[in-house]
Amino acid sequence: MPQILPSSAPSPRSVLGWDGTVYRVLALDDEGRLQVDLVGSANPEASGTIYYGAHTMVGAGGWNLDVHTVAPGTVFVLTSMGAYNGTAVTGAIWGGVRRGLVNNWFMYMALPAAAEVVLWTGRIYCVAGDIVRAYFAGAGGGNVLLFSATGYTLVL
Repeated sequence: MPQILPSSAPSPRSVLGWDGTVYRVLALDDEGRLQVDLVGSANPEASGTIYYGAHTMVGAGGWNLDVHTVAPGTVFVLTSMGAYNGTAVTGAIWGGVRRGLVNNWFMYMALPAAAEVVLWTGRIYCVAGDIVRAYFAGAGGGNVLLFSATGYTLVL
């Protein structure tokens, strides 16, 4: 990376960042790398969370199983989902995130056998109000539906 000598440095001679109210000087190390302080969630992967839900069907049909709603002032990073009907064959299983009135499905399997786990891994950033959910289509009365999701929360 080319260097700018002090004799020809632009003014001001510090990197400025706008915080929404005022400009603040950003700190650089002796290699020119930006220095930051991580606040609230310095090592989010070390503090991952497992959300788990179970439901026993009353009657036959479809069922949404919600396991986590993202709190205001946070971002939830969804990293995996797993769902299954512990009792019988299910018409289909979806997993994903509900934002507003829209379900966004990232996991799907048609006709999984009893206790056949439908899995998804990746990275989805969920904002306040998003709901992590699974949908079980064609479950029977008395079927035990299970859903878990893992991820970590970033504090804004």
